[in-house]
Amino acid sequence: MRARAKRRSNTLSTLFSSIPRSRCTTSGKTSVDIRSHHRSRRCFSGILILTLSYNVYWQIRPREGSQSRCYQKLNNLDRKMMLSAGPQQHGGPTQHASWSPYDNNGGTCVAVAGKDYCVIAADTRMSTGFNILTRDQTKVCKLTDKCLIASAGFRADAITLHKTLQTRGIMYKHSHNKSMSCVAMAQMLSNTLYMKRFFPYYAFNLLGGIDNEGKGAVYTYDAIGSYERTGYSCQGSGQALIMPILDNQLKAVSPLLVPPQDGATPLTQEQAVDLVKDCFATAGERDIYTGDEVEIYVINASGVHKQTQELKLD
Repeated sequence: MRARAKRRSNTLSTLFSSIPRSRCTTSGKTSVDIRSHHRSRRCFSGILILTLSYNVYWQIRPREGSQSRCYQKLNNLDRKMMLSAGPQQHGGPTQHASWSPYDNNGGTCVAVAGKDYCVIAADTRMSTGFNILTRDQTKVCKLTDKCLIASAGFRADAITLHKTLQTRGIMYKHSHNKSMSCVAMAQMLSNTLYMKRFFPYYAFNLLGGIDNEGKGAVYTYDAIGSYERTGYSCQGSGQALIMPILDNQLKAVSPLLVPPQDGATPLTQEQAVDLVKDCFATAGERDIYTGDEVEIYVINASGVHKQTQELKLD
């Protein structure tokens, strides 16, 4: 301790001895040079700041084997801020508030393919948590005259994906003087989703339309582009309620059969539309994220036709 105090005393003496003391004589009298006086004041202020910093360092630096009071206060304050940052589970780790770039806005999409038609439908409710954001948000987008897409999940990602597909479809039409086929559009959608696999679109898609042979086609996707052509499918929050009904009524052909068989449903166009309406009426009664209204699009040789049906509003 004495050696430390002696070192501090020598350091302060050295600092104070460096203050300039310039004087000049004029007409036999001693006067202080004004500029030298200002330099002395600035130098003294700097030395004073260094002195205070020097003393503060010796007071708050960590002691051997323990921490100083200042460090202990900082640690206690940091601990209090961590505890107040978020709720804490009883007996568990501290829970901190988190942010996610994704949200699930709910909704249900259904598609059924027939021998010469395709029915694709989706409800219009958009929710987050237990809040309904809007009751008239469409989930179906027209890509070409014979191809539509319906998307459930995060609405912002779905809209971005639809705009990307529409833009690429227009570019293809300008380059080849014809619209992209349903099969080509299905492959392009798979490539687009796979391209974003490291930060994927949080959207679960159904692509429906008429292929080059005039048969109905339904393609179902996961979030990163894996897809399959089926006779019917469902995506969204009501999938667990609707898929058992479709399996029971349509009895899909296994894709493992060799040679592959046609997966188109045996129902007529009117029967398929009625089945879709019944599915949404059932899901609307039991799923809080499905409701308000269902938009039903029928694609056939004559074009795209739309009809709606009211669902529960609560």
